[in-house]
Amino acid sequence: GPWRDIGEWRLDRTADGSVAPFRPDAPTWARFVRLSGRPPSRTADRLELPAVVRVLEALPDGTAYRSVLGQWGMGVRAGPMEWLAQLDASQAVVRDPDDDGPDRPRPLAIGEAAAGVVHRGQDSDWYTLTIPEGQHTLALTLRGTPVVGTALAVTDAGGANVPVTFGPGDEAGTVTYLAPVQPGEAYRVEVSQPPASVAFAFDTSASVATQLEGIRNGLVSFAGGIEPGAEAVRILPFDGQPLLPDWSDDRYEIDGAVDAYVMGASSSAAEANLAAAASELATREGARAVLLVTDAASSSYDRTGDLWAALDSVRPLVFTVEVGGQGESPAIERHHLMVDWAASTGGAYRHARSGADIVAAFDELATWLRRPQAYGLTAAARADELPPPEPGQLRVTSPAEADGRPSVVTAADAAVELVLDTSGSMLERLGKKRRIDVAKAVLRDLVQTGLPAGSPVALRTFGTRPRSCDTRLAVPLGPLDPVGMSRVIDAISFPGSVKTPLAKSIAAVARDLADVTGPRIVVVVTDGRESCGGDPAAATRRLRRA
Repeated sequence: GPWRDIGEWRLDRTADGSVAPFRPDAPTWARFVRLSGRPPSRTADRLELPAVVRVLEALPDGTAYRSVLGQWGMGVRAGPMEWLAQLDASQAVVRDPDDDGPDRPRPLAIGEAAAGVVHRGQDSDWYTLTIPEGQHTLALTLRGTPVVGTALAVTDAGGANVPVTFGPGDEAGTVTYLAPVQPGEAYRVEVSQPPASVAFAFDTSASVATQLEGIRNGLVSFAGGIEPGAEAVRILPFDGQPLLPDWSDDRYEIDGAVDAYVMGASSSAAEANLAAAASELATREGARAVLLVTDAASSSYDRTGDLWAALDSVRPLVFTVEVGGQGESPAIERHHLMVDWAASTGGAYRHARSGADIVAAFDELATWLRRPQAYGLTAAARADELPPPEPGQLRVTSPAEADGRPSVVTAADAAVELVLDTSGSMLERLGKKRRIDVAKAVLRDLVQTGLPAGSPVALRTFGTRPRSCDTRLAVPLGPLDPVGMSRVIDAISFPGSVKTPLAKSIAAVARDLADVTGPRIVVVVTDGRESCGGDPAAATRRLRRA
């Protein structure tokens, strides 16, 4: 639109002769800023133009990192104003109404497209739809700009979670969720902003060794701003062992891993390691990003085809930081490579001349991940039925006697306690299914067909509070009701940020089964490692001695 005057600013010199910064009289929204001045009134006066005029952004206030300097999407006009203010429907981004919720979902017809904006911990969107007769599969496709940064969940009329499968959509840059449904039934769909996933991959060759301290500082800076349940991190030195055993949102764990890192492997294989980082993100829902720190003097140019195939399949945001170059300007051919990788999905490129520039790149990535996420949603239904999950096999057998022969104990004689891992990592994929869905299918099969009805069975899970190391007895020891126990298993929730207190849960079994006089059998179903400081092996030995 036309330029408008937002106040007269004066350039004043302070007592020491320096130039004082000037600001408008009151905050104002502006897409661009133009500085203009009046020439001298007398032509005899000389006009000396400033050598440099800069407009600098104030540092964030600490409540949220939201930058106006190109941080809201390459070529996208929407910025902080659009995300924070209520706009007309004619604007590029339309903010959702605040009156939708689980009890007030918005109707969504099969074949209809919807759009909205969600923000982690502040706003999610709810829809309701009814499955047409003869249809057994619900297909929900999410779109995003430039990539999908949202996820969804499906519940039936009774509020029970419907298992879904997650994978790339039919169109480039989309993801599709498939859910088995019943014709004529109503279902609710929640669209939310799940924790973002960031894979940090950095060059370990000698040419960037001098930048290692800057890389450390950038990682520590990012970790310091991590909100548990908001981001999960994986740190991948080129051709080396990951610094963390699994995805983590624990800033202290990340700090410790970074502080303990000693550069071992020496590799400059940028293409191969960028492809590997993208593959690490393949099973993660929500916003997925790679921050790549390298000088791009790569030894894996022959892997270029594999790299682009991985980026096309996973569609992560790629932020590239070029370090280690000699002089003020990076080598042109390396510069073009890194710009292309970043531009592939709307990320950003930065040439780092100092450790502070590397830290700024991490802040730039945090800006994108922590902003609200716009999405498009399309619902479709199909007649085909999803094949049921393929359960694993779990067998409860009697312990052996001293001479190796099996003891004469049947399952009905033994008290069985099931310990189910309900930590956030169980939301990840095992093949095409989520680990939680596989685990639930296995346990349902066990209580329905593997154990006799009426046999004493207990069920223990982990806590439900964010970052919790708690363990809870979901079903106290009692006669097995296969149908009732199956319903309990189906209803178990898996909060995304709960930790893995394996040792604490195993130790609690001694109390749960303290009154049992016969054999006691414990079945632990888990996908991960202890993350609460316990020693599961020692806890198991103590339990056996007890």
